[in-house]
Amino acid sequence: MANPVNNTKSASGPAVPVQRKGAGSDTRYSVRLPDGQAAQQLFEKARLNLLNVNSWRALAGSGAVFRIVNESGEEVNGLVQQGHYLRISIPAIPGNKAGQGSEWVQVEKIEEGKIKYHEFIAIRVRPASPPFAPGAETAHFFSSESTSSFCVVRNNNRITASVSGRNELPNTQTRNWLTGLRNLIVAAGAMLGLNKPQWKSLVKGIIRNRKPSQEKKAS
Repeated sequence: MANPVNNTKSASGPAVPVQRKGAGSDTRYSVRLPDGQAAQQLFEKARLNLLNVNSWRALAGSGAVFRIVNESGEEVNGLVQQGHYLRISIPAIPGNKAGQGSEWVQVEKIEEGKIKYHEFIAIRVRPASPPFAPGAETAHFFSSESTSSFCVVRNNNRITASVSGRNELPNTQTRNWLTGLRNLIVAAGAMLGLNKPQWKSLVKGIIRNRKPSQEKKAS
């Protein structure tokens, strides 16, 4: 069966849309386990790491801080759910005024599936207006046409964590021209791969505590 969360040219599953415009990227990290039981145990561990979005910075070791926020604008301690928002604080770049200093995305899809020796979980997010200002402008440097999909897949004894960006375009539809310029500059850097180290650290952190001989370098 084709891997539905790593296909870059067709949407084999709802988690990763078809790449139609702008930039697209994929970052993956894999380990191979000695047997199916060990692989399934690691998959369950990585699945929880993926859903525990508040721990992503700790898993990555540095970089952006992710916090789960509900529809009422309150921080959530626990696992992410469909419909939640993620508030993203990125160090070393000017804050987004529309998002009160943060980037905002909404979790529009959480998908899980299993067929024999293949199972996966995927979270798809899309730039959005923050919950404290519903209907306001998108509070992210990427436009609302862009998506990011965070996935963990088990194929037999191999576990893969991945981040897939699709249809990434700068968000220049802003009320304040300075915010639009800021978004253009930050988005251009991301499209050129300046956010790649963040995603490499995250996918490796989601699958952790493995021996070097079992690991495949993040790409």
